[in-house]
Amino acid sequence: KRLCDQIPQPKHLIVEHVEIERIEAFQKAHATIYDYELSKNLGDLLGQETAQDPGKISQETFEAVQRGKLISDLAYHRALQVKEEAVGYFTNLLSHFHALITPAATGEPPKFEEGTGDATCNSIWTLCGFPALSLPLPESHAILGPNGLPVGIQIVSLAGRDGIVLDIADWLEAQIYHVPGDH
Repeated sequence: KRLCDQIPQPKHLIVEHVEIERIEAFQKAHATIYDYELSKNLGDLLGQETAQDPGKISQETFEAVQRGKLISDLAYHRALQVKEEAVGYFTNLLSHFHALITPAATGEPPKFEEGTGDATCNSIWTLCGFPALSLPLPESHAILGPNGLPVGIQIVSLAGRDGIVLDIADWLEAQIYHVPGDH
C-alpha cells in the first residue's frame, strides 16, 4: 500500500505555487547569514586552531569561514532583510495549516566520507527559525534514490509550533509503521 493511501484524505487540497526566484533569494540570504555569522563567531578561533592543526576542522567549515570574511556588513544586513521577508512569506503560507510535509533531502544520502549532503530542503526553515523534523520511512514506504538509499520526509511548521511538529510526526509514524492487530 502506498503511503498516501494510508493517510486519511483531506476534504480540501490546496496547491500553492512559489516562484523559484523567490526561493533562490531566500536560500542565498541563508548562505550569506550563515557564512557571515560563522566567520564572526568562529573565524579567529578557527584561525588559531587550524594554524596548530589544519585537520581539526572540515574543509567545508574552513571555506564557509573564508567566504564569510568577504561579506560586507551591508550585504549581511540586506540578507537579514530578506530573512524577514521569508519569515513573513512562509508565516502567511503556513498560517492556514498545521504543518507542511516535504522531502527531507534533494536525493539519497552521500557516502559517510562525503559529508552530510545537500541542505537545500531545510535551509529555508533554518533561515525562518521554523521547527523541522526529518522522519525516515519504513522500507515498505521508502522513497529510494538511484543507489537504493532512502530519502526521508520532513515535517515543518511555524515558529513556536514545535509540539505540533512532534505530534504530527508521532501520528504519521503510527500510521506508516502500524502493524495490523498490533496495539
